[in-house]
Amino acid sequence: MTSKTRLWTIGFTAVVSANANAAIDHYLAWEVVPHVTVNFTVKLSDQFLDPEFIQVNLDRIVRFSNAANQDNAGYIHQDNHFDWYRVIAAPNPCPKQVTFSNKFGVNQSVKLDSKERYLLVPTRKGIGPSPQEIDHYLCYVVIEGVSVAQNPLIEDQFLTPAQNMTITFPRYFCNPVEKIHDEVTTPIVNPNDFLVFYENGLHPAYGNNINAKDQFNDTLGWTLPITNAFYLGVPSVKVSESCIPAVSEWGLAVMGILVLTAATVVIQRRRAGLETGN
Repeated sequence: MTSKTRLWTIGFTAVVSANANAAIDHYLAWEVVPHVTVNFTVKLSDQFLDPEFIQVNLDRIVRFSNAANQDNAGYIHQDNHFDWYRVIAAPNPCPKQVTFSNKFGVNQSVKLDSKERYLLVPTRKGIGPSPQEIDHYLCYVVIEGVSVAQNPLIEDQFLTPAQNMTITFPRYFCNPVEKIHDEVTTPIVNPNDFLVFYENGLHPAYGNNINAKDQFNDTLGWTLPITNAFYLGVPSVKVSESCIPAVSEWGLAVMGILVLTAATVVIQRRRAGLETGN
């Protein structure tokens, strides 16, 4: 058993206590428009990836997240933020079916895309303090999920006073991820804390530039034009995961033969009916 396998096994047995004492906040994800172009290469390792580490490229910053206060529950670390980097990589892993639980429901199930992903990098805003006790996250796009139809009261550093939001479909499932960049390894802090980002129908606007400093640009920081908030990230517990079997080339060939055979039978029966006058 590899060290990575041991980590995930230990994490899974502790899932109940992790849910009772979540180490992460909710997060409101704001769009960065236009995107900020970058060019970085990193190695990543999470609970889905095989082999243990894969090398990927990061080509742009697309969103920025603030810690959010839901229903006046308060913050854990109000000054924690994320820059969202788009990940360019070959498809990996297999498409996943994941079941998870959070404040919006027990045993929610989603299907994930194996191609499109985003790396969430802990970030400090302006002259604010450095992020505390927070992981990097690798977010997978949800291609099939059910709306939770919730209406929580949300505020963050851009959205004050708090507003009720219309939270619907899950759009991203995010694993804590280990990152290697320039031979520096950033390990996972909270292996049992996941984030699920849901679509937010309110889309509040901010409309200002901010300065965001992360591990890729900690001196000058990025200038990010912030527009609207489209997603709310909710601390979640992963219940189970499984691969969605892919249809092999042989399977597609067999399916094609069956369809062709059925169509031939239908045509022959229709011809026989015409010949007999039925």
